[in-house]
Amino acid sequence: MKNEGQKDFVLTKIVKGKNFDGVLRYIFSKPKAKLVCQNLQGTTISERVSEFNEISSQRKRVQRPVFHVSLSLPKVQEVSKGKWKRIVNYYLLGMGFDDCRYVAVRHRDREHDHVHIVASRVTNNGLLVSDSWDYLKTQAVARQIEKRYHLTPTPSSNQCLATSPTVRERRSGVESVRTRLQKQITLAAFASKSVSELVERLKEQEIQVSFKMEGSFRKGIIYHYQNLHFSGSNLGRGFSEYGLNRYLLGHSNESYPTIVSNPSPWLTQQQALLLYRKYGKDAETLAQIAQKALLDRWNWDSIRFILAQGEQFNKIKQKIGRRMALKYLNVVIASVSDESHQPKGIEFEKLYVSQHLNIEAKSSNELTL
Repeated sequence: MKNEGQKDFVLTKIVKGKNFDGVLRYIFSKPKAKLVCQNLQGTTISERVSEFNEISSQRKRVQRPVFHVSLSLPKVQEVSKGKWKRIVNYYLLGMGFDDCRYVAVRHRDREHDHVHIVASRVTNNGLLVSDSWDYLKTQAVARQIEKRYHLTPTPSSNQCLATSPTVRERRSGVESVRTRLQKQITLAAFASKSVSELVERLKEQEIQVSFKMEGSFRKGIIYHYQNLHFSGSNLGRGFSEYGLNRYLLGHSNESYPTIVSNPSPWLTQQQALLLYRKYGKDAETLAQIAQKALLDRWNWDSIRFILAQGEQFNKIKQKIGRRMALKYLNVVIASVSDESHQPKGIEFEKLYVSQHLNIEAKSSNELTL
């Protein structure tokens, strides 16, 4: 009997493509590839491709009708075919593909037992499955799968401040320069109160720091170590200048960086829109809407998704850009939430947004938030 105790559940990146033939030939061509489940009638690649194309032809303007993702377990661990089937169907339902054609194929050509899912983004009724916020959505669904099927909880990639080791780095069995650098910067940052203090501490460890400049503004940070060069984004979201200030600086004696977030069910865009209208019925501001969502115990990401459904957010996004607009929503949520439930570094984010908006206001008389 296979061990079906607790185990980590991993999602690789989502790929949205144009051609069903290529991806189906890939997933079925691997050694020991086995069909887990499908709702197609075809039994050959060409028959399956024909069914997918027939459905996607209902929306000829859709340029990328192919949805492809793989779900993985850790090295040497497996679950039964029946459990994989239940996991696949739960994932598809959570992602909004319950009325779509799909096929799931299991691979054992690598250390990780994993399943590839290929689905049509065009439903059987000719509708299009929205890819809005699909990165956060797929992470949220994965966390729900862990809970439902008793798998070990794994932080979502958007909750991790350091990028994970690559497949090659893991297979080497030796700690990589990048991983060692991440740890050294983290420890130095915990003991530093500012970026300038951190730079001096890193110099003592023969790690040099330089900045990408745009005029008089710093737009990026680069770490130089053992004749190699790593940008902040290459090391992870916690290692940019913004990330250092937000999450690491001065947080001594903390564990290796992970953002903790209370899980809650993922909202479809339609559900989020309905909640926005419900909460916004008697509300005049985004803060009042956020406060109502907090009372209903939605987590931070869900509330931000709800707030993003309104025209107010679209106007803000047009003026200051999507990334800064999302930070602005964090500040809005923080303004009405209890301090014990606020994420680490939110005080810095408030200051960062305030300073940015002041800069924008000086260059644009129209910006009023």
